[in-house]
Amino acid sequence: MAEAEIGEAWSRYGGALIGAMRDVLEEADDRHRELILEVADFWLTLGVVLGLERPAQARRLLEVVENDAADRKELLADADDLLEAALG
Repeated sequence: MAEAEIGEAWSRYGGALIGAMRDVLEEADDRHRELILEVADFWLTLGVVLGLERPAQARRLLEVVENDAADRKELLADADDLLEAALG
């Protein structure tokens, strides 16, 4: 991937992350916004790695974290929105 494409992809990802966290960021103190985004990025990246490298364990972990199937459906809808915003 060319450097310009990486920059554009990173920009879309950042915009999608900020969009997904808009409510949290609006309520956060300005001094904490950067840290909040860094933490969110870390956990999102960790989740992607787990999903790719250890899908069975990632599924089990999601069931522990969110054991209500209806809530998991809502998370999937949110995930679809994030993917559309980040990847187009």
